Amino acid sequence: MDLKRGRGLSTRLNAEQRFKQQRSEISNIDVSNVNSCKFVGTGTFDCPVNLDDDDDFSAQPNSDKKNILEDDDINEIQEVSNAPIIVDPDNIFLTPGQIKIGQYDQHPTDQIVFFKENQIEITIPFYFLSPNTTLVKKEHMVIIEIPYKNIKEFVVSCFNKFINIDILLNEFSYKKLWLTKITALKNFEYGISNSISFFVIPRDQFEAMKPFIEKKSSNLRLSMEIEDHSKMDKVIALYPHIKSTKEFVNNRDIVKITYSDKSRLEPSQYLNDSIIDFYIRYIKDHYVLDIDKTKFYFFSTFFYNIIGSHSNSNTAYTRISKWTKNVDIFSFDFLFIPICLNSHWTLLIISFPCQEFETATETNKPLIIFLDSLNSQSLLVITKKIREYLTIEWKHKKSDPSNGTIPERVFTSKNLPLVRANVPKQDNLFDCGVFLLHYIELFCRNPETNFNDPLNRPHWFTCEEITTKREKIKNIIETLEEEQKDDFTPSKKSTATQEKESNNNEKDVEIEKDIEMDDGLEKEDKKENQKEDRAENDIINGNNSILHQNEIKQQEEIKKDDIKQDKIKEETAQDENKQVEQQNDIKQDQVKEDTIQDENKQVEQQNENNQTKQNE
Repeated sequence: MDLKRGRGLSTRLNAEQRFKQQRSEISNIDVSNVNSCKFVGTGTFDCPVNLDDDDDFSAQPNSDKKNILEDDDINEIQEVSNAPIIVDPDNIFLTPGQIKIGQYDQHPTDQIVFFKENQIEITIPFYFLSPNTTLVKKEHMVIIEIPYKNIKEFVVSCFNKFINIDILLNEFSYKKLWLTKITALKNFEYGISNSISFFVIPRDQFEAMKPFIEKKSSNLRLSMEIEDHSKMDKVIALYPHIKSTKEFVNNRDIVKITYSDKSRLEPSQYLNDSIIDFYIRYIKDHYVLDIDKTKFYFFSTFFYNIIGSHSNSNTAYTRISKWTKNVDIFSFDFLFIPICLNSHWTLLIISFPCQEFETATETNKPLIIFLDSLNSQSLLVITKKIREYLTIEWKHKKSDPSNGTIPERVFTSKNLPLVRANVPKQDNLFDCGVFLLHYIELFCRNPETNFNDPLNRPHWFTCEEITTKREKIKNIIETLEEEQKDDFTPSKKSTATQEKESNNNEKDVEIEKDIEMDDGLEKEDKKENQKEDRAENDIINGNNSILHQNEIKQQEEIKKDDIKQDKIKEETAQDENKQVEQQNDIKQDQVKEDTIQDENKQVEQQNENNQTKQNE
């Protein structure tokens, strides 16, 4: 067992002991006055752990890691005693191993979720709610209160011997327990989306508590049958749908939309990257005129995530260069870059990136136009990284292929200046993603023509349009969901298989009837010929399947090679960065030494002057 898995297993075993202790404490409760108790299933308890992350205090923003327990680890944990769980109706609780609040990452926890008379309560560290806050202390705790009346959905799913719960809310409140004056704060007032998830709850514990949880409120909608797969993670639609489009679509460009993604379109919800990428692609397909399709280029939400997360621009470029290897972005009039920083969506539009600023007119001036519905973002780092990317891309797409006939271009604030657009602003903390999409749609329908004062449109649209925009996008997704529902129905495949088997059986019967009508060798020959035809068809179908599998394997091998090459390039870039840093250190030392020598010379000169004056 390696160190990381060993540490994870140790964590789970510690939590297993904690749960045993809780079970022991509960078993000592006097239940003589308890009217009903229920224990369903024995099972085992495997304590949760995040095998990918260390249990440190610092949060990891923009993390795509999945907290999944490995089967090997699960098998290594000893089973808990099958003694029944005695439930006290006045003390209903669950012990999740991980918790996820709103749009932020999930975290390991040893806190208990209590189901009170009117609400659910759990105490957690404050940084679960505000991972980007630097002043918060580890011991700062908050209590989250979830009134039953505010619960819209309560989805239960199963993973091995664990239960996950996804709760969709109208709103919830929390209290900062370290303050002298404690007041209830609403989640939407601070840009926290209306969803809470509890992970890796022991299944036997949940099933024992479930009847009592259901009695707490009629507003709770617990599934009587635990779902084998999370409803929230279920893919409900693809866009573009491969079957409905005539153009070639790269798998990387297909957006998968889940039930959880669609729920982000409910009021007061914060849009995620899937919804942003989906509707940008939808705008491109439906609201951009054919004559304008060569004018607009749309980057995905992952673009700035990558270049923004690397301190070295060359390292970042190696990660994303293959995205545009067959595209000349400088041939487009407008480049759209969605950006998400500090849980806030903003938009960059780069106009006429190929045009030289000195010869530009008011109709084709190269600019970075920044659209921010809150005017809250600092742009120094953002614009620096964008200009560095364009400089490297120009070198690879223009200068190098031309063998020097096209000179290299360094994009700066002089030849690609920044302009903040004067556009409508949001009046809350959760509609920034919808504003971003509305900015793009309206711009594509009516592009800017005056670049001496671009997008000076404070009354471009009203906030009421943002509300209807949410509903419009939701209706589009529900239409796609209805059109593609057969593609995501599990029984579809089994039904087709049954029909195929039934058809084969019918063909066999027909063959036998035909054979009975023939005599002697003619009968045998016909039977053999028909069976050979059937066998040949089966071989052809089998070969097609094998070819498909081989294609998949080849694609996987290509992806592995790309990953290896990216790693080699990244390591090479890191080595180059170290050399550059060492050279810079040497230069700085030399500069310091020269400065000291100059200062000494000045002091000596001053002394000589003073001595001369004294002699005079």
